[in-house]
Amino acid sequence: HRIMGQLALLRKDPATAVKEFESAERIKPAQPEIALTHFQALAAVGRDTDAEELAVRAIAKNKTFGPLYDLLYLQYARKNKLKEAESVLLDKVANNGKNATYQLQLAGHYILTNQRPKMEESIDQLTISRTITRKVMSERVSLLSQDVSADEALKDAKSIVTQGVRSTIC
Repeated sequence: HRIMGQLALLRKDPATAVKEFESAERIKPAQPEIALTHFQALAAVGRDTDAEELAVRAIAKNKTFGPLYDLLYLQYARKNKLKEAESVLLDKVANNGKNATYQLQLAGHYILTNQRPKMEESIDQLTISRTITRKVMSERVSLLSQDVSADEALKDAKSIVTQGVRSTIC
């Protein structure tokens, strides 16, 4: 059923895809990889609430599958449900240890929603150089340095010195 659902999506027939994915769901519920495409099919036929509930169930079963969090986050963000979107990212961070990428994603959300104190708090949780991260996030720039100690903007930063950072791309 899952393959038939994926084929239906490729044929731009989301209604058939939903039926096939629902059959697959009954056989083996909350499979994260299937939940992604099932979510997309549900959203395509206007069943947003069902799509969101499916993602929540699948995340509860497999808390380390990042793409499901991302899909649910985007769904909430598009609908301007910013508290729900934030909650998804908070869960993603909490359920995936010290994953710096997820922590930065949360910090990015706080920038987009004008919550600078929360952004800084989120960055403080990182084990990478806070000086570099704050500069990149607050100034909305990218940073490339082959010799950080020679970089005028960064050479006096204590976190860079203590962590022994020599080069960076952010």
